[in-house]
Amino acid sequence: MINTVQKRPFKGNYETAEHRLVEQQVVARLIKGTGLTATKLPKRDVLDFVLTQDDKVVCFAEIRSRNISSDLEFFHLPLKKFNVIRNHYEASKTITALVVQFTDKVMRAWLGKTREHRVVLWGTQSSDDGFDIEPTVKIEMNRFEEMWEVEA
Repeated sequence: MINTVQKRPFKGNYETAEHRLVEQQVVARLIKGTGLTATKLPKRDVLDFVLTQDDKVVCFAEIRSRNISSDLEFFHLPLKKFNVIRNHYEASKTITALVVQFTDKVMRAWLGKTREHRVVLWGTQSSDDGFDIEPTVKIEMNRFEEMWEVEA
């Protein structure tokens, strides 16, 4: 059987102003007092930031935000992003910090070394335009550590 999936029409900017603000706030707090510099990467690089110290790449960072509590069993990351994370690690042994701001806390998981994650077709029906689904990697929430609580 072949399923036909209709993607939602592309709406405006790749990242909204609100998304960029959350990214900036999270990454600023993440590197505060570390001596690291965070550089926003262009869209073609897939990941959000590269963190450096004295121009040496320390790690990459993917910043996500969700309007739900962190009380989940799994976090879904697009497979295309995970493949980039794995490729960076394979090429340079550089890991990626997946940092997710939920409504209650900000959590971080280190990705790159481990290949074994379940890949599923996952998504939401967030509008009348059809399903927005894609292959994702299911990351168990026990891989995450709490960074800080989100202020109400």
